[in-house]
Amino acid sequence: MLAQILTEPGFGGLIVMVVLIACLSFYGSLILWIARAREQTEEPLRRARRPKAQQPELEGARS
Repeated sequence: MLAQILTEPGFGGLIVMVVLIACLSFYGSLILWIARAREQTEEPLRRARRPKAQQPELEGARS
């Protein structure tokens, strides 16, 4: 049954195109998810590494 569908003229290319679009969509979403997660974890690290004189929340507490 599957072999017959894949060998039909026009259907094989359509199935391949749908599979490629699904894979690209999945991997694109995965890359964006990783980038967002990395961005959220890097921001606290940047704040922690910043010298105390540059941290705006501490400057307001001193005055």
